[in-house]
This record gives sequence, C-alpha cells and structure tokens, in this order.
Amino acid sequence: MRRFISIILALALVFALAGCGSSGNGGSPEGTIKTFCEGLKAYDFKKVAGTIKGGDAGDLDDAGANMPEGFMKYLKDWAGKLKYKIGEVKADGHNAEVTVTLTYTDASELMAAAVKDTLQGAIKAAMSGDVSQEKMMSIMMECIDKAVKEHKTAEGTLTATIKLVQTADGWKISDIPSGVATAATFNIMGVFNNLIGM
Repeated sequence: MRRFISIILALALVFALAGCGSSGNGGSPEGTIKTFCEGLKAYDFKKVAGTIKGGDAGDLDDAGANMPEGFMKYLKDWAGKLKYKIGEVKADGHNAEVTVTLTYTDASELMAAAVKDTLQGAIKAAMSGDVSQEKMMSIMMECIDKAVKEHKTAEGTLTATIKLVQTADGWKISDIPSGVATAATFNIMGVFNNLIGM
C-alpha cells in the first residue's frame, strides 16, 4: 500500500521539490505552460519539473519502477486523456500569469472502491497470516482491476491561473494552484485525504 500511495503522490510532490530544473520551451510564458501540460499528459515527471522554478524531479521517474505494470498502465492512460486550453496571458516585466483550462480524468470514485476493497482484503490476509508485500500488492492490483471494470472514471474540468517568473533559464512556473495538483493526480488525493480524516 505504501508503494501505491507513493506513485500517486510522486507527481504532486514534484511541485514542492527544490533543486534546479531546466527543460522545455521557456521562451514564453505560454510555451512553458504548454510544456508543463504536455509533461502531465505524458506522465513525465522530469518534463514537468523542468518547467517549475526550483523544480527537480530527481529520482521520481523511478517512482513507478516497483509498481505493478498494470497500475502504471492505468495511470498513464488516464494522464494521456488530459486536454488543456491555454487562455489569457498577462506579462509584466519578469512576471506573468497564464490562465489554463484542464480537462482531466477523475478516478476518485473508482479508486475509493479499490482502496476499500484493498483494505478489506489486507485484513483478511493478515488474519490468515499472509502479510507479505507480494500478497498485499497482489490484493491491491486485483482490487484496482475489479474497480476499473465496475466503475467508470468521470471527467473533471478546472480553470486555473498559473504564475510564472522569468529566469536565466527562461520562463518558469513560480506558483501552481492546488487544483492543478488535484487534476494531475486524477483527484485521487481526495480519497486518501478522506481516509486520513476518518
């Protein structure tokens, strides 16, 4: 379950990491936002981090290395459905704001069902004495596969204004509204927040 949570968190964490990132089209504010959105769509943490001031994905590209292949496929499929439309661009010297509308896969209902079933399966496995990591990962994948068959994802839309600053490496994102992280993680973080708040 820890691996499961870590891969969902990985993209959201990229927004808060410190380091030095430089990639993508930073020649204009809208170019940076386009690169950022294309990175989200490709589930490419390094590309996303390269558009953020002080962003460095570090080893987050390996965050899914130990995840079941089927789970990574779901995440990449959902990410690939992202649509974005760049709207108004306001630039004032070394600062800019770009409005972007994101249409994303909302997998919260599906994942809530999968997490509930996974917890029930984990309790049963623990009662039978089989609490190996392999068993827990197997239970998790069975529950996710079941949830994908039984529940549909929804489509979420949000419009956000992203702030940028001009640096020596070009335009970089300096502030990302929390709704963008929600979209980037398929609104799954709400599932875990609800569990923690229980």
